[in-house]
Amino acid sequence: MYNRVIGEFLRESSETRDRLNSATGEKIACFYLPDFQRPPVWSEQQNIRFLESVWLELPIGVYVINTRLPFVNGKTHPFDMMLLDGQQRIRALIAYKENKFPVFGHYFRELGEDEHRRFFQFVFPRYEVSHTDINQLKEIYNRMNFGGTAHTLDQIAK
Repeated sequence: MYNRVIGEFLRESSETRDRLNSATGEKIACFYLPDFQRPPVWSEQQNIRFLESVWLELPIGVYVINTRLPFVNGKTHPFDMMLLDGQQRIRALIAYKENKFPVFGHYFRELGEDEHRRFFQFVFPRYEVSHTDINQLKEIYNRMNFGGTAHTLDQIAK
Protein backbone atom coordinates (compact mmCIF):
# COMPACT_ATOMS: atom_id res chain seq x y z
CA MET A 1 0.00 0.00 0.00
CA TYR A 2 1.19 3.48 -0.81
CA ASN A 3 0.18 6.55 1.14
CA ARG A 4 -0.56 9.22 -1.42
CA VAL A 5 -1.67 12.70 -0.55
CA ILE A 6 -4.74 14.02 -2.36
CA GLY A 7 -2.64 16.69 -4.06
CA GLU A 8 -0.35 14.08 -5.64
CA PHE A 9 -3.33 12.09 -6.72
CA LEU A 10 -5.17 15.06 -8.26
CA ARG A 11 -2.05 16.40 -9.96
CA GLU A 12 -1.04 13.10 -11.55
CA SER A 13 -0.84 13.21 -15.30
CA SER A 14 -4.09 12.40 -17.02
CA GLU A 15 -2.51 12.22 -20.47
CA THR A 16 -3.67 9.30 -22.58
CA ARG A 17 -0.99 6.67 -22.73
CA ASP A 18 -0.12 4.57 -25.78
CA ARG A 19 -2.40 1.62 -25.13
CA LEU A 20 -3.71 -1.46 -26.85
CA ASN A 21 -7.17 -0.43 -25.58
CA SER A 22 -8.56 1.34 -22.55
CA ALA A 23 -10.90 -1.17 -20.94
CA THR A 24 -14.16 0.77 -21.36
CA GLY A 25 -12.65 3.89 -22.84
CA GLU A 26 -13.87 5.83 -19.81
CA LYS A 27 -11.20 7.54 -17.82
CA ILE A 28 -11.24 9.37 -14.50
CA ALA A 29 -8.09 11.18 -13.46
CA CYS A 30 -5.32 9.01 -14.89
CA PHE A 31 -7.21 5.74 -14.42
CA TYR A 32 -9.27 3.61 -16.77
CA LEU A 33 -12.51 1.97 -15.72
CA PRO A 34 -13.05 -1.69 -16.54
CA ASP A 35 -16.33 -2.58 -18.20
CA PHE A 36 -17.42 -4.43 -15.06
CA GLN A 37 -17.25 -1.26 -12.89
CA ARG A 38 -20.61 0.09 -11.86
CA PRO A 39 -21.53 3.56 -13.10
CA PRO A 40 -21.36 6.67 -10.89
CA VAL A 41 -24.03 6.22 -8.22
CA TRP A 42 -23.25 8.60 -5.38
CA SER A 43 -25.66 11.44 -4.82
CA GLU A 44 -24.42 14.97 -4.23
CA GLN A 45 -25.15 14.49 -0.53
CA GLN A 46 -22.97 11.36 -0.45
CA ASN A 47 -20.18 13.30 -2.18
CA ILE A 48 -20.49 16.07 0.38
CA ARG A 49 -20.45 13.64 3.31
CA PHE A 50 -17.32 12.01 1.90
CA LEU A 51 -15.56 15.38 1.56
CA GLU A 52 -16.65 16.34 5.05
CA SER A 53 -14.90 13.16 6.22
CA VAL A 54 -11.76 14.27 4.41
CA TRP A 55 -11.85 17.67 6.14
CA LEU A 56 -12.56 16.00 9.49
CA GLU A 57 -9.50 13.79 8.88
CA LEU A 58 -11.48 10.57 9.17
CA PRO A 59 -10.25 7.44 7.36
CA ILE A 60 -11.51 7.55 3.78
CA GLY A 61 -10.53 4.09 2.64
CA VAL A 62 -8.19 3.21 -0.20
CA TYR A 63 -8.38 3.19 -3.94
CA VAL A 64 -7.13 0.13 -5.78
CA ILE A 65 -5.43 0.11 -9.14
CA ASN A 66 -3.92 -2.53 -11.38
CA THR A 67 -0.49 -1.34 -12.48
CA ARG A 68 3.14 -2.12 -13.20
CA LEU A 69 2.26 -4.48 -16.03
CA PRO A 70 4.61 -5.54 -18.83
CA PHE A 71 4.39 -3.81 -22.20
CA VAL A 72 2.75 -5.76 -25.02
CA ASN A 73 4.20 -5.22 -28.50
CA GLY A 74 5.76 -1.97 -27.29
CA LYS A 75 2.47 -0.62 -25.95
CA THR A 76 1.09 -0.25 -22.46
CA HIS A 77 -0.87 -3.28 -21.33
CA PRO A 78 -4.66 -2.81 -21.71
CA PHE A 79 -5.20 -3.45 -17.98
CA ASP A 80 -2.52 -1.03 -16.77
CA MET A 81 -3.85 1.86 -14.63
CA MET A 82 -7.23 0.13 -14.35
CA LEU A 83 -9.21 1.37 -11.36
CA LEU A 84 -10.68 -1.54 -9.40
CA ASP A 85 -12.03 0.29 -6.37
CA GLY A 86 -12.55 3.90 -5.34
CA GLN A 87 -14.38 5.31 -8.34
CA GLN A 88 -17.08 7.10 -6.32
CA ARG A 89 -14.52 8.66 -3.96
CA ILE A 90 -12.28 9.77 -6.81
CA ARG A 91 -15.23 11.31 -8.66
CA ALA A 92 -16.22 13.16 -5.47
CA LEU A 93 -12.70 14.59 -5.02
CA ILE A 94 -12.56 15.77 -8.61
CA ALA A 95 -16.06 17.27 -8.51
CA TYR A 96 -15.26 19.15 -5.32
CA LYS A 97 -12.05 20.55 -6.77
CA GLU A 98 -14.08 21.60 -9.84
CA ASN A 99 -16.52 23.48 -7.56
CA LYS A 100 -19.53 21.26 -8.30
CA PHE A 101 -20.78 21.44 -4.69
CA PRO A 102 -19.92 23.18 -1.41
CA VAL A 103 -18.58 21.39 1.65
CA PHE A 104 -19.35 22.92 5.04
CA GLY A 105 -20.97 25.75 3.07
CA HIS A 106 -17.93 26.63 0.94
CA TYR A 107 -16.94 25.81 -2.62
CA PHE A 108 -13.31 24.85 -3.19
CA ARG A 109 -12.66 28.10 -5.09
CA GLU A 110 -13.73 30.10 -2.02
CA LEU A 111 -11.05 28.58 0.20
CA GLY A 112 -7.78 30.35 0.87
CA GLU A 113 -4.32 29.16 -0.03
CA ASP A 114 -3.80 27.63 3.43
CA GLU A 115 -6.99 25.57 3.14
CA HIS A 116 -6.02 24.42 -0.37
CA ARG A 117 -2.60 23.38 0.89
CA ARG A 118 -4.17 21.53 3.82
CA PHE A 119 -6.66 19.77 1.53
CA PHE A 120 -3.90 18.62 -0.82
CA GLN A 121 -1.96 17.14 2.12
CA PHE A 122 -4.69 14.73 3.27
CA VAL A 123 -3.68 11.11 2.77
CA PHE A 124 -5.60 8.96 0.28
CA PRO A 125 -3.96 5.51 0.44
CA ARG A 126 -3.49 3.54 -2.75
CA TYR A 127 -3.24 -0.21 -2.98
CA GLU A 128 -1.72 -1.68 -6.13
CA VAL A 129 -2.13 -5.09 -7.71
CA SER A 130 -0.51 -6.40 -10.90
CA HIS A 131 -2.59 -8.87 -12.88
CA THR A 132 -2.87 -9.54 -16.59
CA ASP A 133 -5.82 -11.94 -16.25
CA ILE A 134 -9.23 -10.23 -16.43
CA ASN A 135 -10.79 -12.97 -14.28
CA GLN A 136 -8.34 -12.23 -11.46
CA LEU A 137 -9.24 -8.53 -11.70
CA LYS A 138 -12.95 -9.34 -11.56
CA GLU A 139 -12.35 -11.53 -8.51
CA ILE A 140 -10.58 -8.67 -6.70
CA TYR A 141 -13.38 -6.26 -7.63
CA ASN A 142 -16.05 -8.69 -6.40
CA ARG A 143 -14.22 -9.43 -3.15
CA MET A 144 -13.86 -5.73 -2.40
CA ASN A 145 -17.42 -4.80 -3.27
CA PHE A 146 -19.52 -7.81 -2.33
CA GLY A 147 -17.74 -9.31 0.65
CA GLY A 148 -19.72 -7.62 3.39
CA THR A 149 -23.33 -6.91 4.22
CA ALA A 150 -24.65 -3.43 3.58
CA HIS A 151 -26.02 -1.61 6.61
CA THR A 152 -29.72 -0.83 6.74
CA LEU A 153 -31.27 2.40 7.96
CA ASP A 154 -32.54 0.76 11.14
CA GLN A 155 -28.89 0.14 12.09
CA ILE A 156 -27.89 3.81 12.01
CA ALA A 157 -26.27 5.11 15.20
CA LYS A 158 -28.70 7.32 17.13
